[in-house]
Amino acid sequence: FALAHGLKRARLFASLSRGHLKANQFADAYRYAVQGVELGGQDRYGWDAFVPAAVSTNHFEEIVERLDRTFPAGMPAWAKSYRRDAADLQSQWVTEQKLRLAEARANDLPRVRLVIEHRRFAKDQSGQPLTTVESTGREEVILELFENEAPNTVANFIELVERKFYDGTRFHLALPPKMVVGGDPNSKNEDPSGDGPGGPGYMIPDECESPGARTLFHGSLCMFNARPGTAGSQFFFTLMPPPGKNSLFTVFGRIVQDQGVVDRVTRGHTNPQIRGYGRIIPGDMLVRAEVIRKRPHEYRAIKERP
Repeated sequence: FALAHGLKRARLFASLSRGHLKANQFADAYRYAVQGVELGGQDRYGWDAFVPAAVSTNHFEEIVERLDRTFPAGMPAWAKSYRRDAADLQSQWVTEQKLRLAEARANDLPRVRLVIEHRRFAKDQSGQPLTTVESTGREEVILELFENEAPNTVANFIELVERKFYDGTRFHLALPPKMVVGGDPNSKNEDPSGDGPGGPGYMIPDECESPGARTLFHGSLCMFNARPGTAGSQFFFTLMPPPGKNSLFTVFGRIVQDQGVVDRVTRGHTNPQIRGYGRIIPGDMLVRAEVIRKRPHEYRAIKERP
């Protein structure tokens, strides 16, 4: 009876973790997931909640250590897969931390400030959604750009920011707990049916396979592309790094101040013609993007016409 009761409690904590993860409440998701996996032992249900919560909060080493303790006599295939991915992420995280320490000492990488307005559809007195859009507040986030590893991508981003290209665009896709996508100029108008495929009218070469290319972590800033060689202006913030995706997207920066602002971007998608990405939302607005620091040289990107 006690064992059965403990297992139910473990699954309750795992379920709570899943709920917080879907709401992009990563610290709470991790806290509940730890309790669930501690009580659940080898029960996969708890591990399926714990691993994504731990990955989203950079607790890669803990995944490996807990799996080794929990399965001393040998792991099932699913646990081996979790351990392998976590070990890879931990190795990448050690390298990333060393780079960040060196960058902090140099203190000269370009930085960009974003002003984001959170928005939602208003509701009537009965709680039914209206077509009227209301603001729920504005917040700022500071980005640091990886010019050393992705110089062309950074040059392109800075050019677009200084042209005010991004001002008034919306985050047209916020897919919890994975990513938040913005930078489509089509999202500036009142017709959301064109949101998603827009760009600046050119493409830039990918730098995701360059020597020393940065890897994906919570808060990484990446170029969005439909396929290799199609990046232009759209970007996304990683919320939970997916294993094996580092060679697909150029990581060219990270959030250095106020990660929670991006975590709180309204979840869903703006284009009603696209299915499978949650509820329809008006899309939080990127009110303003501005360069607040850059190195003393010209930023001019290599561009390719489609």
